[in-house]
Amino acid sequence: MDRYLAYLLGITTDAHYICRPKKNEFGLEIEQNQREFILHIAALFKYVFNVDPSLKLRSRSWGTYYRMRIYSKNVYKRLRKYDFVTCLRAYSPYIQRELIRGFFDAKGSAHQQILFFNKDKRILSTIKTILYCEFSIKSGKIFERGQTFILPIYSEQDKQLFMKTIKPRHPDKQY
Repeated sequence: MDRYLAYLLGITTDAHYICRPKKNEFGLEIEQNQREFILHIAALFKYVFNVDPSLKLRSRSWGTYYRMRIYSKNVYKRLRKYDFVTCLRAYSPYIQRELIRGFFDAKGSAHQQILFFNKDKRILSTIKTILYCEFSIKSGKIFERGQTFILPIYSEQDKQLFMKTIKPRHPDKQY
């Protein structure tokens, strides 16, 4: 696995997968409010899979966002064959960093604290272990809010180490 595919695997943990075999429709959708970032993701899909994602600006009552769609059985099958947790455990720290970076860019928050969100506690537990064992980044205890689990990084030192080591690419999470 190369770093670009690893990053996209992290990003697609927040994707909506399309699987309609009777209509022969396979693919995925990613929604994002940052134009610059969705263009970056689209360029990576073009580079890794040689596909041209469609991008549409959408409006809702709560604001506008971009929807990227890819209809490709090949892309669908290649991405769905990977289990994110298995990949996190199996690959080198270099690839683990890309997986975590993509996951954080898709499902993280960087304000006063660094937070990872997911409904699958197993993913967050694995990220917590890797952050500590491979990158010496300490995180807090995983807790649940509603139906979502949250992995926080509280200390200023660990937040700085996270930003220096993982280096998120999402514009809202870089500063």
